[in-house]
Amino acid sequence: MSKKILSIALAVVMLFSVMACTVGAANTTVTTTFPGANQVGFRVVTDAYVGQPAGEEVTVKVYWVHPVGTDYSSFLQSIGNVVLCYTDAFAFATEGATNDASGRTWGSAYEAYLKPAAVTNAGDTYSNSVINKLSTADQAYGWDRTVLVQLTVDTSVTTAAKGFALDPDCEIFSLSFTTNREVTADDTIGIPSHLVGSTVSASYSNGSKQTKWTAANIVTSEAIAAPVVVANSDTATAKMRPGTADGTVDLGITGTVNEVSFNPGKTPVYHGNGDLAGHKAANLANVGVQARVNGTVAAAEGTCVYATDDGFNYRAAIAGIDADGLGAQIEVRTYITDVNGNTYFSNWMFIDATTVHDNAVGNGMTGIA
Repeated sequence: MSKKILSIALAVVMLFSVMACTVGAANTTVTTTFPGANQVGFRVVTDAYVGQPAGEEVTVKVYWVHPVGTDYSSFLQSIGNVVLCYTDAFAFATEGATNDASGRTWGSAYEAYLKPAAVTNAGDTYSNSVINKLSTADQAYGWDRTVLVQLTVDTSVTTAAKGFALDPDCEIFSLSFTTNREVTADDTIGIPSHLVGSTVSASYSNGSKQTKWTAANIVTSEAIAAPVVVANSDTATAKMRPGTADGTVDLGITGTVNEVSFNPGKTPVYHGNGDLAGHKAANLANVGVQARVNGTVAAAEGTCVYATDDGFNYRAAIAGIDADGLGAQIEVRTYITDVNGNTYFSNWMFIDATTVHDNAVGNGMTGIA
């Protein structure tokens, strides 16, 4: 994209607090690989959480991720297939069926282009054939089942050669699962590596010709979805306020933690006169946010968390975004670090800062020209 961030820093949004935590050096560690030029990535995310009990619904979403600088106003995506494997903590909605698409929903940006009844194969024979050929690395995930989702265009609307518009903030599709048992941190849903570049495929169009990415140009470092301790799954968690400097805004990102996934503790803190001043999260060292802005990672840590009915929330902010930066490619994820030094990240989330700005203006914020 042509627009760039002119200035960006990360700062803390102070919120009403019932629990306090200390602040350390912000965590900028990123182990995932973002697609480079002439590459594409698959991102798999889930709303499953550690400690989730049996019998609950789980949604898994699969996204395309494209290089920094991609002009989404003109880029044309084309078809491809995705295979997902999963552990026995989960049951796919149409598990065992060879072609029942009722457990799969196309993303809203793509449903006009893709056939509603395109093949979704969760049959036993196909599933076993994939599981039996897993790489040694993939076997370590303990996957038991497989589902194949074929992306087939509606030829009354477009063709694979002509392609269709891409929305980086919209999932290609989502799948519906139910938990079979309590979900642990070891339960995952992801793309098997041995099928990347063959059955697992992606392609793009120049308007008249479909071109497939090779296996070497498909990035899958974000293609394994683990149950989250920290959740922030969509742009509804992003809020905007005027920045300190003229012509800037701060983008606040909220993280959510279920107490069943992580109990922060609640140690009372008293004033000198003996009155209760609040609480300290005894098991929590830091809360924070990472931002990947046009491929560059920055981070900050907040000072406060506040209780919810079943856990706690917290917020940190991307601050000082110039007006020209509202169109930048911004991705964020929140995290917490416990007192033993373990850090738990949410899924990466694409932020459409322009839309968040417009929503803020609609709620009374003065617009940034």
